[in-house]
Amino acid sequence: MICPKCSYNHKKRDGTVCTSCGYVFAFNPATDGITDAKWAALMRKTSGNDTYHFTPNQLYAAWCRSIRVAPASSAALWGLVWLTAGVVVLLFGAFPLRLGYALCLFGVVLCGMALGRLGQTAPSREDFNLTLNRWRQGNTIELLIDRRRLDEPPPQWSETDIYDYGVERVLIVDDERLVDFLVLNDFHAEQRTVVIAETGYPTYIRPIVRKVLDETPDLPVYVLHDTSLDGLSLASRLPDLGFGVVSHPVYDLGWLSHEVEDINRLKRLQMKHWRGAVPIDLLHPKALLMGLTAAIKNGVPLAVPLGARQVAGDSYDGADTDIMILNLESDFG
Repeated sequence: MICPKCSYNHKKRDGTVCTSCGYVFAFNPATDGITDAKWAALMRKTSGNDTYHFTPNQLYAAWCRSIRVAPASSAALWGLVWLTAGVVVLLFGAFPLRLGYALCLFGVVLCGMALGRLGQTAPSREDFNLTLNRWRQGNTIELLIDRRRLDEPPPQWSETDIYDYGVERVLIVDDERLVDFLVLNDFHAEQRTVVIAETGYPTYIRPIVRKVLDETPDLPVYVLHDTSLDGLSLASRLPDLGFGVVSHPVYDLGWLSHEVEDINRLKRLQMKHWRGAVPIDLLHPKALLMGLTAAIKNGVPLAVPLGARQVAGDSYDGADTDIMILNLESDFG
């Protein structure tokens, strides 16, 4: 087992305490299906090497994407090709027999690898929760957003700060964790956006939202939501939330089920087996922040710059979707 603290190759027979630095291992690879080093690597990847705050959904998605099931069919195909070539050599003797045996052996190895990959499945959410809890028994995760962080204003916060960066829009989300994610990653300041949940969280922002909307009748309002029925109806419920949304232009950036199916980054999560609504924060933090920035800039749903196809009836005036689409496979692995 590789120690995530000092990188020492600790032998399992030597117990659960690293003999080099004293680190206490959280997992037993034989029973837990993951090592401390891999879990630490998943957190580094999710946080962009400690650059971004992230949610449990984003960490879970990173684990699911690390289980590469898709290459199984490719390995099986090449295995059959090499196996067939080996059989041909053995039957017709056009080449030395040892070449035929080598080709057959190589083909069998590839087919065996394919069968092993076919048995891999994404971890269940229950397994993920247990694994996360095991890790947290002996480790802290400062960048993980697993609870509300903004119930009280930050020490340096003041009402004038909201106006220092100039409010250009209001973003209303259906999940309170998204507020923490966007604010703690400075999206609100970089994009000059006031972010608030439909529940009114954080409460000290609610009067600000009401004030800027009352003072600026044409201030755009954006909504961000998952694929649930409540999420899909968020835009239509804005006048009832008490924020002062009356005749303001409203843009719905949220997920639609048919769009989610088109996003490559989500396909590897086996979305067809996903139970319940698909949350926004299954995306890598950087992908979500970049995608949301592009969606707001072009006035299109979040899924469009992430690669979702437009369907009949969609109309995005002035949006160059070919330029917007982000190369997530290369950027976020």
